[in-house]
Amino acid sequence: MDTVDSHRDLWSPVGVNMRKEDNSFVSGVMDCPLSPQDLSTSFSGLADEEEFDLFLNSAKSLYEFFSGGLGGTNSVVKFQSAPVMNADVPAESQWSFTNPKVQLKSLYWQKIMLNIFQEVSAKEQEVVTLWDEVKEPRLNEDEICILFGKRTSYHRKSWKLSKHIQKPALDRPEQFLLQLSKLDHFEERCSCIVFERNFHETTSEISTKLTLFCKVCEALTKWSSVRNVLGIILALGNFLNGGNMSRGQAQGFKLDILPKLKDMKTKINSPSFLAYVVQLYLKEYVLSREAEKEELDIDTLTLPFPEPDSISQCSIINFEEIDQQMITVKSDLDKCGENARAVLESASESSIVEPFKTKIASFLKSAVLECSKLEVKVEDSKKAFESTLVFFCYPVTETQPSDFFEVWLTFIRDFKVLWKVELKLISQRRLAEAKAKLKEIQFEKQKQIKTVPVKKGGLKERMKMKQLAAKSEQSEESVIACQ
Repeated sequence: MDTVDSHRDLWSPVGVNMRKEDNSFVSGVMDCPLSPQDLSTSFSGLADEEEFDLFLNSAKSLYEFFSGGLGGTNSVVKFQSAPVMNADVPAESQWSFTNPKVQLKSLYWQKIMLNIFQEVSAKEQEVVTLWDEVKEPRLNEDEICILFGKRTSYHRKSWKLSKHIQKPALDRPEQFLLQLSKLDHFEERCSCIVFERNFHETTSEISTKLTLFCKVCEALTKWSSVRNVLGIILALGNFLNGGNMSRGQAQGFKLDILPKLKDMKTKINSPSFLAYVVQLYLKEYVLSREAEKEELDIDTLTLPFPEPDSISQCSIINFEEIDQQMITVKSDLDKCGENARAVLESASESSIVEPFKTKIASFLKSAVLECSKLEVKVEDSKKAFESTLVFFCYPVTETQPSDFFEVWLTFIRDFKVLWKVELKLISQRRLAEAKAKLKEIQFEKQKQIKTVPVKKGGLKERMKMKQLAAKSEQSEESVIACQ
């Protein structure tokens, strides 16, 4: 850098005269135009290759700035000798380029070059500015680097992390994971293990939904309580529509009317049509059988329909989505088999394949059987739903589970609310009847009690005389004490 610094003093770019005369820049000392090619020829032998390239790039950028921005296409750059540093100012207080140890934050200001400013603004007289009198003090570079240094970049952090990993300073969980990552075909092994876990969760979820779906379909078609409630509704509807030729004497009705039964009020606005259906069902099919059996426990009575939660689960089932899930599961199963074969085929004598080989082989075998059983279960569920639609006179091709079970869900929820109300009223009525019966029994027992006169000289008479004598003695003692 000694050679470059010496030439920088002789031919410093800050010595350019900025006065424009006749469309050219005139130098005060040297009057020869220079271009980057001339610089390349003149200074090529005065410094090593790296330093010379740095100086040449700076000269080219300065040349492009003045030739294109100020002087136009015909302007040239002419250099003069650099101004001599002020001898009165100590060398340590004058500005200099620094090479900081770390990357520092930038201070975004507009730079002023005094030589250029004075040559542009001063024509005949010398201009003295504030910055001519300002002195730069010596700074503590280490302190500035600590205060204004940028944060460690990601590259340095990753380098430190990699350096830390090489040391045996990891905890046991991290060491375990590091050792696992060194296994052959680690990604394929992990994908097989993760798929095994997800496979059981997915298939069990689908199987549970289909099992509940089949049970609900069977309950709606096979339970006698469902038929009894619908029979009561049919009988009441035919009686109410007896004078109507288009609606009366019906042998059945569409289930779309079920959610609307709660809206039909009686003449006194209480109870509703649906509440009356609940009362008739309890009277005809529950309470009437108490004479045949022992007295029924109200708390043990169950709803004559499946629970609303079960109906709600059935209403959200979509067979198209289930079919798509089955396709995805089978494709993932095939991919898992390919990964397992890749691990086992490329395994060498030194690689570890057990217990992975035994477990994955057992899993693949059971998974294929489970997929085939699940496919059969899906088809059985579809057939059960179709038979349920036919049983309730619904169109098979146009009806989805959501359309069919939504009707039942609204009706059963309303029925369950009124069912609980009626059971509570029955419990209260039974409690009142039990209390009245208890009072009647007590009254009858009181009637059966007979009073007998006291015998003279008997035990009761003697006890009574003793009590009277004791009271008289106590009264005499109290009188004597008062005197």
